[in-house]
Amino acid sequence: MEIKRIKEKSIHEAITKVREELGPDAVVLSTEKNSHGVEIIAALDFDASVLEEKLSSEEVQTPTQTESASVKSENVADIVEKAIQGLFSEQMTQINESIVKLQIENNQDRDKIYNTLNTKIDSLHKVVEDKYMEQQKNRAENFSVLQKQITQLRDEFSDYMNSALPDEMNSIMQIQEEIGDLKDVLGCQTKLLDWAKWGKNNPSGISLISRLVNAGFGVNLSKKILSSINDISNNESAWQKVIEILSAGIQTPAVDLLSQGGVVMALGRTGVGKTTTLAKLATKYVIENGPEDVAFINLDDKRVGGFDQLDTYGRILNIPVFRFDGDESMRSILKIIKSKSLVLVDTAGMLEPTKELEKFVESINRHKVKIHKLLLMSANTQLHNLKEAVEGFKNCKPNGCVITKTDESKQLGNVLTVSIEDNLPVYYETFGQKVPEDFSSIEPSTLIQRAIDNNTDESFLDTDNNLLIEGLNQNGITE
Repeated sequence: MEIKRIKEKSIHEAITKVREELGPDAVVLSTEKNSHGVEIIAALDFDASVLEEKLSSEEVQTPTQTESASVKSENVADIVEKAIQGLFSEQMTQINESIVKLQIENNQDRDKIYNTLNTKIDSLHKVVEDKYMEQQKNRAENFSVLQKQITQLRDEFSDYMNSALPDEMNSIMQIQEEIGDLKDVLGCQTKLLDWAKWGKNNPSGISLISRLVNAGFGVNLSKKILSSINDISNNESAWQKVIEILSAGIQTPAVDLLSQGGVVMALGRTGVGKTTTLAKLATKYVIENGPEDVAFINLDDKRVGGFDQLDTYGRILNIPVFRFDGDESMRSILKIIKSKSLVLVDTAGMLEPTKELEKFVESINRHKVKIHKLLLMSANTQLHNLKEAVEGFKNCKPNGCVITKTDESKQLGNVLTVSIEDNLPVYYETFGQKVPEDFSSIEPSTLIQRAIDNNTDESFLDTDNNLLIEGLNQNGITE
């Protein structure tokens, strides 16, 4: 017998739920309305004899008049409900025990299945791993054999080319060189054709460019300046505009080393005047401030007598000279830099920085020491050689330049072109061997005007554009 208590909001919903849970054969034992709705007690396979037995088993005494009154007042439905509740409790206990037993059995079965699956998966992983390792081993062996075969083929081909076809190889090399020369010739001819076309369309522009090139300025810079001018038909007004643009293109340093000091490194090729320039700068500073806060550091271990020359200047000015010879002396160098107001670093002349110089610069940068790396450029050097110097020292990242030997060349446009195109502020100019007289800072417009005024060679100012273009090409001024 199965008994259930159903609670719903209405009698219709309660009866519907009884049918859903117990079926159409269920028997409604009691119905009671309350504030929440309707409560029904229903049973399936209801056996009244069971209830009667339970009731008859209880001791029944003959009720007194008072007891009879109380029995009459007792609701029979309550007695039935209590009996049903007892049966319902027993049924629920049995059901819960059955559920627990089923859960235990299900967990045991699940664990067995999991263990079986894990064992099979581990076996499958082992098989796959063994197969993969075997394939990798075979692949490595095959690759090694293939490498040996390739190496052997290369050696055989090289031996064959060197022994059997030496003349043919020489011919091929010669043909390659001739092709390279032909490319250069064609490139030059193409530039000439471009020049001829541009000169034909811009006769005034050719005249202005010739004046700039005659002063040493690069052709590419000259064309760029002219392209920024709206009207070049009036030569004189256009020429004044050119001078203004050039003057604006010359940068000057934001720091005055002679008054504020700092760490200054001189970079450049042999013979540009690095040591002499540093001596001039030191002398001017000592005259104004005294020698106590000035020091020389020598990195020139390539040139014979390089240290001796700097040491001579140091003894004359009463300035200490220190050598840098690797990591061991870097600590002392850093102490010197921190203790002095002006530190001047001399380097060896070279086409490009040595590893030792790059290492020194890297160490200085790593310790966050602000340093003015000045590239020294001689005014008597051709433009393409100056550009090679800038390219060679680009790893040191120079942040300014010094124009030297301006007394030895009438053309200043070459160094000014490099200064403008490579954004190198011009710190100073040197113009002789006298220390410290032949040394000064620059004023952009004055420097540009000097570069223009020094132009006395009128050979480029030819009215025939073809002759002018040929002259530009022959002078090697194509940058």
